[in-house]
Amino acid sequence: MNNIFLIHAHWNNRGDEAANRALIDELLVDKNNHISLQINSNKLYEIENLEKQGVDVLHNRFPKMRDTFEVALIYLSKGKICLTEQGKTFVHMLQASDIVVHAPGGPSIGDIYLNAEIPYLYRLLLAKRLGKPYFIYAPSMGPFNKKFRNIFRKYVLKNACAITLREAISASYLKLLLPDISAEVTLDSAFQHPINIEKNASILEDYDDLSDFINNHDRLVGITITDLQWNPLYAGNFSIKNNIYESFKEFVEYLNANGYGVVFIPQLFGAAHDYDYMAQFSNKHAFVMDDIYDCYFQQYVISKMTAVVGMRYHSNIFSCKMKTPFISVSYEQKMKGFMEKIECTDYCIEIKDLTPNILISKFNYMISHYDEYKEVLNKLNSKLIGESKRTTEILRSKL
Repeated sequence: MNNIFLIHAHWNNRGDEAANRALIDELLVDKNNHISLQINSNKLYEIENLEKQGVDVLHNRFPKMRDTFEVALIYLSKGKICLTEQGKTFVHMLQASDIVVHAPGGPSIGDIYLNAEIPYLYRLLLAKRLGKPYFIYAPSMGPFNKKFRNIFRKYVLKNACAITLREAISASYLKLLLPDISAEVTLDSAFQHPINIEKNASILEDYDDLSDFINNHDRLVGITITDLQWNPLYAGNFSIKNNIYESFKEFVEYLNANGYGVVFIPQLFGAAHDYDYMAQFSNKHAFVMDDIYDCYFQQYVISKMTAVVGMRYHSNIFSCKMKTPFISVSYEQKMKGFMEKIECTDYCIEIKDLTPNILISKFNYMISHYDEYKEVLNKLNSKLIGESKRTTEILRSKL
């Protein structure tokens, strides 16, 4: 039996859920794999399906920054000294594992989330100290401009048994930090596992309000939107916040005036949610989905859209996976890097350039090139699935 300890798995976000569930579902195809999961969220929501699959879910986030002293004791004693039950549990999970996996997700290692980065590095450091190989599973990463942090980063990253990244911009950041390291650029984890069409069609049929809305509109645009006030790069930037709101308000009005129904697709659930924010844009031709429906159902709904306009990274990943033309609004390297990879930068708007006119112009450009764009996505599909599965193949080779 292969005991895989998956750490740093963000939850309560349909994108992170999709990346992690796809990885877990692919690994569990092999009955010889057992997965323990540490979810990096204060509260755990909608984990019943994981537990039914036999996944052991760790209900603590040890270590946090406040646990620095205990981390030092664990490190010096090679796990023999722990001060808290949370520390003991984490050490036990490490000791019982054959490999530790840094879960797919955003750039948690790097300057963007600087205040939250240290606990990620602590967990990988303790894995090394206890003699456990650790694998970096296709996240984004970097930049690494904070030189005072780079000694610690270098030590942790150079000792990984393998590093994969989901886009080339992150790989370029890592190359600047560690020129001699070999990291493979694969693709976002969410691509690799197919959705159950029949099951999700049944769920949509039972979701009367959404089903009726879809049936009553010949053309539909899915939208994800965020004010970015949670992001360290934009928190407190009310100019950006107001511009996002005004741009999408005018854009939704334009879509409705031109015969498009709009479906808002909330990405956050549980501990935080973005349903209320999106509800500000609702009208008789703009529907906000409930936030209780999982990542696979969201992918199915996106397959029913004419197009998608996404600020949330994974709504665009879902669109690409389901071959639905989309426009991305990029606020971090992960989205820009993906659009560069699939050679579709004509359909990407950087957040600094966002205006109502740019949104409308870019949307009309997409519609005028719709068949061409659709063909590109169709041709890319099997390749992208293969590149996503490549990360899991590399992980399997390390077991």
